[in-house]
This record gives sequence, structure tokens and C-alpha cells, in this order.
Amino acid sequence: MPRGAPASLSDETYTDILAYILSVNMFPAGSKELNASELDRIQFVGHNGPAPIPTFALITVIGCLVKNSETNEWNLTNVSVPTRTRDEKPKPSDVQASAAKSLGTDTFRLVYVDDLRPAFIPEQNVGHKLLANGYLLRNAKGIGLTVTWLESMPSACK
Repeated sequence: MPRGAPASLSDETYTDILAYILSVNMFPAGSKELNASELDRIQFVGHNGPAPIPTFALITVIGCLVKNSETNEWNLTNVSVPTRTRDEKPKPSDVQASAAKSLGTDTFRLVYVDDLRPAFIPEQNVGHKLLANGYLLRNAKGIGLTVTWLESMPSACK
């Protein structure tokens, strides 16, 4: 935008347009002026409060990689609270921020892990703390993640 000259306006102009769109749609004003450097940190919460992340939403989580010996499936244990993302592959800044993120209590079944080979070899990462991006699954098998990205973190799981 604008159509004839994409990305030709200043960050301030784009931010002002966004602020106008939000106000017209009755989003409350924030405590300080909207600026481009803060846009990645803004989270929108519905009028009725936070809602569960919908199935098939793209999410990011941290967890510990294990192989389920009964089902022969890859799982993430001690999974952190899922966060929605826009990226199938995380940005380097997301990877750095994830290293300090706390583990949680959930277990996610991982789907399509073997499709990441040879870039990611799960057998070499058993017991490691991983950053995982993918699409949230909920079905009779439980909670799962259709994996789009796995990356080992510097710290191991305890």
C-alpha cells in the first residue's frame, strides 16, 4: 500500500493508518502512542477475554523431545503454553527469546517430524529442549502439532 507505490509511505504513516483502523473497529486506545517498533509485541484479546487457540492455528512451543516407546511416535513433553505465530520457521530473535522460556506440563504428539530430515535428526535431540513451530491438532489421539520447524535450544531438559 498504496497500490501504485507499495511500501512508499513512512512507518509513522502506516502506524497512523493502523491506529485509525483499530479505533474505527472499537479497539481501546493504549496507554502510549502506537509506534512501529512495538507492533510485534501487541496482543489482541477479544471482548469476552482470551479464548483458546483454535485447532489448526500456527503456534510455537518449547518442550522436551522424547520417543514414545508404545506408539513409536515423537512427543514433546513439558510443553510450554502455546503462543500463536505467523511464521512456520521462527526468526532468529524468536529463537533467542525462546531459550529463556519456561517449560510447562503438557505433552504434544508430533506429526511429520521425519519430513524435516536431513536438516533435523530427532534421534540426535532426544532429551533436548526444543523450539517447535507447527499447526495445533486436537483429535481422539489428544493434543498434537503438525511440525513445520524444530530447533534445539542450548539447554537440555532435566
